[in-house]
Formats: sequence, C-alpha cells, structure tokens
Amino acid sequence: MRASAVAVGELRDQAAEVMRAEEMDVAEWDIAVLHREHPTGDGACARVIWSDNDPAELDAMVDAFRMSVLPRLAEIPGFCSVSLLADRDTGRATAATTYADRETLEGSRELGSA
Repeated sequence: MRASAVAVGELRDQAAEVMRAEEMDVAEWDIAVLHREHPTGDGACARVIWSDNDPAELDAMVDAFRMSVLPRLAEIPGFCSVSLLADRDTGRATAATTYADRETLEGSRELGSA
C-alpha cells in the first residue's frame, strides 16, 4: 500500500479533478471482513452503510457482523459480496454490500438497511 502511494496519488488527483472535489482526504482503514459469494458483472450495484462505534467495542461489532449479518446476506438472491472496513482509532466503519443488479439491491432494502 505504501509502496504504491506515489502512483495512486496521481490517480487520486485525476479522480478529484473529474469529481470536481475541492479537497481529498486519505484514510487507511482495516479490512475487517471480506466475503465474496459470486463475482459481479455489468449492472452490479452496491449499498454502502456507515456506522460510528466505540473503538473499544469495534472487535465485538466485527464479530457480530461475521456471525449474524453475513449469513443473512448470503441468503439474499442476487447477493454477490460484502466488505466491512474499519478505522480502529475512531471506531468508524463502513459496509459495502454488492448485488447482481439494481432489482436485487432494491429487493434487499429492508434487510440491508436493518
């Protein structure tokens, strides 16, 4: 990650220009959970959910995610993958759940939002 910082920095600058971002913030987060059930194809969609947690309770939250949320996601038709990223210093986390298409994303709204 650190070895590619210069090359990625150039890509980041280009992305910021395309998105007309006034400033960029770079943060290094842990990949707490990474699970791929099926590969994605054209038309895949993702739901991203952010949470703020007590940093002292982050490991318990990650364990609960693995034990209860992940098995439920895997049962949803069209579920492809989920990534849970965590900032251990602040307790902030984000889960990006990918579905085969917009229809399955929208069909999972109730469970995905819970």
